[in-house]
Amino acid sequence: MPALAGDALPTGGQVVSGSAHIGSAGGAMTVTQGSDRAIVNWQSFNIGEPNSVDFVQPGVNAAILNRVTGNTRSSIAGALSGNGQVFLVNPNGIAITPTGTIKAGGGFVASTLDITNDDFMSGNMVFRGTGASGTVTNEGVVTIGRGGYAALMGGRVKNSGLIAVPYGKAGLGAGEEITLDLSGDGFMQVAVPSSLIDDGEALVENSGTVTAEGGVIVMKAATARAAARHAVNLSGVAEARSVSGRNGKITLGGGDGGKVTVSGKVSTRAKRAQPKTTKGGAIKITGLEINLDNAVIDASGYGAGGKVRIGGDWQGTGDIPHADILTVSAGTVISADAVSQGDGGSVVLWSDHRTEFAGRISATGATGTGGDAEVSGKALLSYTGFADLTGAAGFGSLLLDPYNVTISNGENQTSSGFTASGDDSVINVTTLQNALAGANVTVRLAPAAARTAISPWPMP
Repeated sequence: MPALAGDALPTGGQVVSGSAHIGSAGGAMTVTQGSDRAIVNWQSFNIGEPNSVDFVQPGVNAAILNRVTGNTRSSIAGALSGNGQVFLVNPNGIAITPTGTIKAGGGFVASTLDITNDDFMSGNMVFRGTGASGTVTNEGVVTIGRGGYAALMGGRVKNSGLIAVPYGKAGLGAGEEITLDLSGDGFMQVAVPSSLIDDGEALVENSGTVTAEGGVIVMKAATARAAARHAVNLSGVAEARSVSGRNGKITLGGGDGGKVTVSGKVSTRAKRAQPKTTKGGAIKITGLEINLDNAVIDASGYGAGGKVRIGGDWQGTGDIPHADILTVSAGTVISADAVSQGDGGSVVLWSDHRTEFAGRISATGATGTGGDAEVSGKALLSYTGFADLTGAAGFGSLLLDPYNVTISNGENQTSSGFTASGDDSVINVTTLQNALAGANVTVRLAPAAARTAISPWPMP
């Protein structure tokens, strides 16, 4: 995108709904909003460095929609601020540059998907795209007031900057229909895959930092199973630490046909300064194919461990979408420890076809028992990792759940195909012996009656 002129400010503003006054002096523009909701259509919306646009709003719940009707992308290289909720919609694309800053008291949305005037004015936050909507990028700093929200939405979304929403909600969403629930638990629902050309890049990419202490982080892409593609790539940080009894929640979702790659940090760990009763939060990662590559997944708490679900729920039950393939590298650590008191948390790694696990799980208990963990591949399982489920009051349980397994002195291995028949999985005896040092181990086979339970206690 060409560099902006130093005096760049939004142009051609027309108030089409509600009440607002637009004024400017030098490199500063002020939009004074007179109604709880207002809509302004702009020919262009750019803020050059070091210019500023300030929205003076009736309160933190007031909202203003800024829609670009021209044919140029928006670049925010200066400062955008508001004491309420500010929406910027530009189908051509939106870029917050490394010098760009966003500060809003109530919330901020940058979207290449449009919303109708009636929906916005009535608070029905449904955004729809063109089928191949533009890209939203953030390389700058987005900070929202306590309990607010921030959402970047488009055909493709990239964050390499900082997004901070204490006690609030932060979302990165890629798709052609996105619904925001600003007061409920759903926050961001993503639907209708984009028809953007598959160039190998992820539809949602976070190489920066997204934080929402005591809040919610969502990163989702809509994908079709018939056209599998790279949906979510997290190489940076997503952190929703549990604070003061508010458990953080993080969801990474790749849709029906999406690959999700995590090589960064995903954490809902309770803050050290909080009471010892604060529990770890919840982490959920879904996608057709999931790859954890030297990732840090942490849902530990000081009063009890939290909950981690990757690729499915316990023994494939529940409504969490199942992964087909799940790969966990040797450098990956998944934690749901109870640090000061209480029991360890719960960790599930599941796939319908093949799971390869070489990482480490830690769900230790402090004053209580160790937590529970499941590592399962419905057809194929390769388990060469380790799970520490120890606790002061006893071991937790590790469940290994392939279709068929051979316990052998040979190497851990699986057959090359995905057919759930024959001796599909081989688990080394030494691997199981090592596992017994940290957990009660159950190897559960199909049919359900065929299972082996192994105790860590000495055998006669």
